[in-house]
Amino acid sequence: MLAGLSGLPHLLVLGTGLVFVPFLALLGWLLLRPAPPRPGVWMVIGLNVGWAVATVVFLASGVVSPTVYGYVLIIGIAVAVVVFAEMEFIGLRRTTVAG
Repeated sequence: MLAGLSGLPHLLVLGTGLVFVPFLALLGWLLLRPAPPRPGVWMVIGLNVGWAVATVVFLASGVVSPTVYGYVLIIGIAVAVVVFAEMEFIGLRRTTVAG
């Protein structure tokens, strides 16, 4: 359904969703630590920033032609991910972490 609304190929939407499975497993593991290891937190920050940059490059490449809804969705997610990365960075500076 999301593929139809966004104008993105079904396999791209499905693959993107599947990419989140190991990422969420990493986040879950970090959240269960009494003090998350610093390299793990940096990895999450880097993955989030990388995701946002890759999103902009992907849209600029012209490989796909999303609908207006697709553009709003993709850009909105990229902005949210950058905000998450910033909050993670702030949290890393304010929290005592292992490693």
